[in-house]
Amino acid sequence: MTAADGGRTVDAAGIEIGIDERPGLLTTIGLGFQHILGLAGLLLFPALVGRSFSLPSHQVAYLYGITFITSGVVVILQAVGLLRLPVVQAPFAGIFAALLVVGHQTGLGTAFGSLVVASLAWTVISVPLTRWPIVARLAQRIGHPVVSGVILLVISTQLATIVLPSYFGTPGSSSAFPWINLLCAVVALVLVVIGIRSRNKIVRRGAVLWGVIVAAVLYTLLAPAQWGNVTHASAFEGLRWMPFGFGVNGTAVVIFFVAWFPAISETIATYGLIADWTGEELPPHRVAQGVFGEVLGSTLGALFGGLPAMAYPANVGILKVTRVASRWVTFTTGLILVILGGFGYFDALLVAIPEPVLSGATTVLFGLIFAGGLEVLGRVRWSQDTMIAAGLPVIAGLGLLFTPATTTAALPGWLGLLVGQPLVVSVVLALGLVMYFGWRGEREPAAGGDLAPADEQDAGMALAVTAIATAVTVAESRCLACSSPLGHPRVNPGPKLR
Repeated sequence: MTAADGGRTVDAAGIEIGIDERPGLLTTIGLGFQHILGLAGLLLFPALVGRSFSLPSHQVAYLYGITFITSGVVVILQAVGLLRLPVVQAPFAGIFAALLVVGHQTGLGTAFGSLVVASLAWTVISVPLTRWPIVARLAQRIGHPVVSGVILLVISTQLATIVLPSYFGTPGSSSAFPWINLLCAVVALVLVVIGIRSRNKIVRRGAVLWGVIVAAVLYTLLAPAQWGNVTHASAFEGLRWMPFGFGVNGTAVVIFFVAWFPAISETIATYGLIADWTGEELPPHRVAQGVFGEVLGSTLGALFGGLPAMAYPANVGILKVTRVASRWVTFTTGLILVILGGFGYFDALLVAIPEPVLSGATTVLFGLIFAGGLEVLGRVRWSQDTMIAAGLPVIAGLGLLFTPATTTAALPGWLGLLVGQPLVVSVVLALGLVMYFGWRGEREPAAGGDLAPADEQDAGMALAVTAIATAVTVAESRCLACSSPLGHPRVNPGPKLR
């Protein structure tokens, strides 16, 4: 460990700029844009909502803008107000999936209204009270490596099922399918990997940005692009109160309330991972403050049609790639998000970036998240109990990703919605098993405890890799039996929104 400014410590893993240090202005702005390009959910989810519900282009542009603003406000609040860690917030995959499923069954207005009610409930629960911090108590459970490792593994797998199919694009959508799309995605992926390994700080810190730029130029040269649409966009967009209407459905409220649970769990796990890397102290009350800020900001954003913004795992990968952990960089990222969120030309520019390019560039980040999950599980002293607690939630989550649409359609409404949320099921199972076996979140490797000493962690890592490989094989076999290609989960979308 080496000391950093303000008496804080930074680990020896390679962080070059600590939390309270301020890089140069141009470096800070460049890193801020790179954080934005690394947030696949922020860049892809609004477009997917528009495509799923056949929204007109101006509504999709508004959805992009308000989602950017929601994320930016939360990022600023966390950087300098409550959490004070280099965390960037973006739409959470689990809540996004719930919004699609619930929206097709009840209507998009009712889905957003139910989301607001569930979010308000979590806002009240997460109030950082000094004597009764509920979220702080949850943080103690999430601190166990079995729970946090499962969260990282399942969320990275779920994100991969969204991003990796975009390498090929949609059949019939353009002449770029499939080879040009695949080529540009691979070029972006390779350039990001090369940039990460570069000894030049400018190249390394801008690895994702350079990969996107070069691959986007290549795509433009090889296939028709949509850059001309940028000039037809409006300059600025105002805020709209509940733009998709408002309604509340009791079952949908419960589904969103449960969907928030893994979102908050992943957020807490992300806080802990960043704190470990940077040497920051992370007491439970500080965790509660961070969660409160994210849930409150997301609730306010949803009232105006924005997607909820929680700590995004890809941000952790960017910190490792750039070796810059300054919260002033993330503060600048928040400012950029707010400014660009109301700037229609930028929203149109993001829509114009080819999806294969973004997918290729962000794959590395998701891979780092997955590897982080394996690293966390490598700390566990494996026994029959720990194998059950880690293996059962992961295999359940992977299995639910490939549940046939015919099966989901035949289930009761509330059960069908829950089956469409593999991360919810995995996290609830992991927490339930941890509490059942009586473990706590303290990280104290003692004789006979749950955490392995350093000389056993390599064996633990190998066992974790073997377990995940087995789980993927089983999921693939089940998927083939369903006649569904791996990576393309069948989810019952319900009736189309009228």
